[in-house]
Amino acid sequence: MGYFYRTYGLIVESEIKLPELQSVADQSSDVRIRIGPVPEKLSGSRAFSEQVEYTSTRCILGIKNVGKYLIERGESITVQPFSGHERPCGNATPLSDVRLFLIGSAFAALLHQRRLLPLHISAVLGPQGVWAFTGPSGSGKSTIAGWLSNRAGYPLLSDDVAVAEFRDGRVLLHPGPRRLKLWSDAVDLLEIRGKRLVQDMSNTQKYQLYLSDEAPRGEFALTHLVALEKAGAGQQPQLSAVKGMDRFKFCSNSVYRHHMAPWFRTREEYVGSLFQLAENIAVYRLARQWSHDLLEQQHELLRTHLSPEYRFSSDDQLEAASK
Repeated sequence: MGYFYRTYGLIVESEIKLPELQSVADQSSDVRIRIGPVPEKLSGSRAFSEQVEYTSTRCILGIKNVGKYLIERGESITVQPFSGHERPCGNATPLSDVRLFLIGSAFAALLHQRRLLPLHISAVLGPQGVWAFTGPSGSGKSTIAGWLSNRAGYPLLSDDVAVAEFRDGRVLLHPGPRRLKLWSDAVDLLEIRGKRLVQDMSNTQKYQLYLSDEAPRGEFALTHLVALEKAGAGQQPQLSAVKGMDRFKFCSNSVYRHHMAPWFRTREEYVGSLFQLAENIAVYRLARQWSHDLLEQQHELLRTHLSPEYRFSSDDQLEAASK
């Protein structure tokens, strides 16, 4: 008897319980996850690293001290956790660590096999559509999304990864796991301790806040992508439009595990999907101090532009609709 979940617009049947995902009733599944043996090698494969190899339809990911994952045809993931004798500590891999890489890198390979476009973002639902925040590790994607959700009332749709789908000139966003990933200082800042909070991995100070399944339902149009950048010393937070080919660059940088895309699809197809993304959303950069002491001021700037009184003009500049 398996568990059934919905994530990334797909129905997943899993032998492993995945509390990060939204549970659904038993039904026909798009993806199956099982525990079992993973082969040592793939016939005719190419190596990406000592622990990773792939063909056009299959991929093996080896994770040090965790286990191995076999991802096939965008339809299945086989998980082989390491036993005690395979780990230096002598203990079998904690299930939390198995889930971390299953939902992360293994699922990323599966999404790329399905020729989908996974984005490394945190996203909230605003009056004008979905605002997605992207940037390097430590730039505050999850913290900003958590603040806008907890303090400003904008529903959190997805954190870490979501899938973009192109339909009728719109970019629809399919949320990923229902959890917010935060470092311990951000947990304290948002005052969310004790609310279904668990440690992200056995050896880090990052945590997952599991969210309720009472998220907004339906299809959500991705309208804004905001790239977070570090401002210079003493610089005030600034939100500015990205134009021209820089829009393509920012969209490309937001793709989750982008190095996997050419393993399973042609360069022309992948680049075409990035251009389609860049042409159908507004792209912005937010230069900000990476300091919690200034978060209130930075978030007020975002909340102002998220309000219904603001609109985007044809030249991609923010202006007040009442002017």
